[in-house]
Amino acid sequence: MTFWNSFSFPSPIDDIFKRPGGFTLQHLLDEDEIVTETRNQKHELLIYLTSHSSMTQLITYLVDEPPSDAPPNVKMRYPVVACEILSSEINDIERVLLE
Repeated sequence: MTFWNSFSFPSPIDDIFKRPGGFTLQHLLDEDEIVTETRNQKHELLIYLTSHSSMTQLITYLVDEPPSDAPPNVKMRYPVVACEILSSEINDIERVLLE
């Protein structure tokens, strides 16, 4: 039974957190598993996402029009993923939004 309790699939989010040169919110938003990992309430991810700078950037992606010369990810992907994260009904995220 111990094997099954300690067994988990490697997460691409974990790989991003372990990058030697660091990472940015954009690195996380580019990852396909970000919404799933957020909804699974991955602790380290929630701590990062609920930081003041991350929350500010996520909200900015939702409410500000990106520049016309912005890359496609900034125009299309980041606003959609930010919306999914902010509306994921996670107590930690809702608490920070209401502060």
